Amino acid sequence: MGSKVSKPASKLAASAAAAGALAKVSRQKVQLPTAELKARNEALQHTGEQASSHPQVLRATKNDASTNDAFHPSKPIPEGKDGMDPQADQKFIDLITNLSRQIQSHDASNNASNSQQANMTALKLLINRKRLYAAGQNQAEAHTNSTSNKRTVVNPKTLSAIIDAVNDSHGSKEEVTKYYQLEEDFLDGLERFRVAHNVVMMKEHTKEDQIGPIKGRQPKQTEHDDEIPVADPENPRYTPCDVSDALVQFGIKNGGYLPNLTKRSALSQKLAVVGQAYTVLYAPLDDPRPEVKQSYIDEVPSSSFVVIALPEAQQLASAPYVTVNNALYGGLMLMRAKYRQAAGTVVFGRIRDIDEHRDLDFPVWLYGLGSTAPGPVVRVVGINVPVLVKVVGVDGENTGSTVINPGDFIVGDENGVVRLPVGHTSGPESQIDVNKVLTYISKRVEADSKVSEDIKLGRPAAEAQKYWRSKI
Repeated sequence: MGSKVSKPASKLAASAAAAGALAKVSRQKVQLPTAELKARNEALQHTGEQASSHPQVLRATKNDASTNDAFHPSKPIPEGKDGMDPQADQKFIDLITNLSRQIQSHDASNNASNSQQANMTALKLLINRKRLYAAGQNQAEAHTNSTSNKRTVVNPKTLSAIIDAVNDSHGSKEEVTKYYQLEEDFLDGLERFRVAHNVVMMKEHTKEDQIGPIKGRQPKQTEHDDEIPVADPENPRYTPCDVSDALVQFGIKNGGYLPNLTKRSALSQKLAVVGQAYTVLYAPLDDPRPEVKQSYIDEVPSSSFVVIALPEAQQLASAPYVTVNNALYGGLMLMRAKYRQAAGTVVFGRIRDIDEHRDLDFPVWLYGLGSTAPGPVVRVVGINVPVLVKVVGVDGENTGSTVINPGDFIVGDENGVVRLPVGHTSGPESQIDVNKVLTYISKRVEADSKVSEDIKLGRPAAEAQKYWRSKI
């Protein structure tokens, strides 16, 4: 009986035998797709990779053997060539090759099941690879977007120079950003604030500024630490008591204390406040001295201590200590002083708007309160001039006076206000070497700290004080 195998089938069998797939080739019937399935496959071909996001399409084709025919002319065969993993691409090609061999070598009963399984495995592999590729792309985009949010890490000393350059307008934002190699938006989020300094303007400071990006500018008063560092305004090292103890050792019997002043600012200010005196002298309207036309409050130097006083003729040795009942200082003046970054204010007289002083949390010491502005009775006759303050003598009988010069250090806290003289040319204060006073203060504070430790351990106070203070 002759063979009924067609010529194309004979060629396929011969090809499979030559490849070593099977020694015996069984007959195979290929079911042609229906018109409905042809239309569905054509739609799937146009959508391409959208099949990976529609698993219901795969489920619909799984139960139909005709759609799993690798040789069907309308069914696209994914190439798997996305350039991400050559080894996975080769595995995919091998799966397709084995799939075609299985279709040729199995009988009709097993052909549908095995070919479906192999086909689905290949498609799942392709889908997974595409999903991994998409996930990798998303991660890369997220990493790229996150780089715009990274923060610049700056050394504290460099940050101080940057703040100085921005606040004092030494250069434009572009210049500062380029000079310090900052992120473009770094300066936009930089809060404006200052680095506190005690300052003394000295003529020899005429060198070029090597800190900021703009060279050749002259230094400002607020840019140099003073040569007499009594304390950092925001981190005081010494209190009025420390200064008084030292001044007593150098012959100032009252320890530089300015009596009768009361602190009337917020209770949150418990640390000492220090600054150099910026003096303002008020006098009655009939005083022969000409009135100062310039606004003293608009010229308050940063970190200075505003000191306001009256002439000796308007002062009393006992309460209320002055004959002028009008207030010399008010809320608007205080607001301006704080904006100018003054350290504090001392008024040898009255002030008003006490609630505003408390709300602004600004330190102020005074003799008393009032309600009337100064204009009707007094006017400013001197700015940055020596002012005399009348005090009771140390013997309790004679009256004396203390002269506060511009530049003297003023130190104040809850205990009161003390003046540390600088550069006086007459009286006992002219013999004071400020550097020696500061050296003594430092040693005295260290000694008293050790005395405190000994007392806590049960050592007698007199013995501890004698021992440690003898080493100063």
